[in-house]
Amino acid sequence: MTGRGRLPHLAVLAACAFLLLSASPPRTVSPDAGKVGACARLFVPEAYGLRCEERPDGSAVVSARSGRWAALERLVLRELQPLGPDRLAWVEPRRWLRRQAEADFQGLADLLVLFAKGELGEDRAEALDAELGWLRRRLAELTAGFVDRCRARDRVGVETLDCRIGVAPFRLFYQLRLIAAGERRFSVEITAPDRRRLRHFEAVANSLRPLS
Repeated sequence: MTGRGRLPHLAVLAACAFLLLSASPPRTVSPDAGKVGACARLFVPEAYGLRCEERPDGSAVVSARSGRWAALERLVLRELQPLGPDRLAWVEPRRWLRRQAEADFQGLADLLVLFAKGELGEDRAEALDAELGWLRRRLAELTAGFVDRCRARDRVGVETLDCRIGVAPFRLFYQLRLIAAGERRFSVEITAPDRRRLRHFEAVANSLRPLS
């Protein structure tokens, strides 16, 4: 067959290939395609010795990689939902902050007691019971009016509560932020055993890109 005779056959094959491709089902795009993970919204410097992990619920937890106080060092980023218990964040942000801080308090108090137990050592049974009993009583005394002793501050789009929980040497700095970004709301909860680590977490929180 001459080269001239092959041309009609090639044209037919090309037409068939085009029809097959045109008839193929459209590609489906995952609803999560392009979705930014919670950790990707934050900048966590390596020099701080912190790591960011994402939870199944979509929140991000920034914590210390190691260290004596690692159990007390944490930042939690969470996107709130406009329906349900967090609805108050849209309509009464200050009231939402107070409620959230009060709900967090007991868990933080229990964490302090557990940490103190580890620091004091199981081999000091009698002294341990006495010291932990004293710490529990002091924490119970501090429960009443806890949020009233926190410092509230705000700037455009951010409401913040700064608190201190416990008594030296078992004390925590606690900070709760409510961040408004258009119609979306984010909360940032920070616990730190000292001001240096608090500043690290504040720097991470300040790096938040809510609309990315």
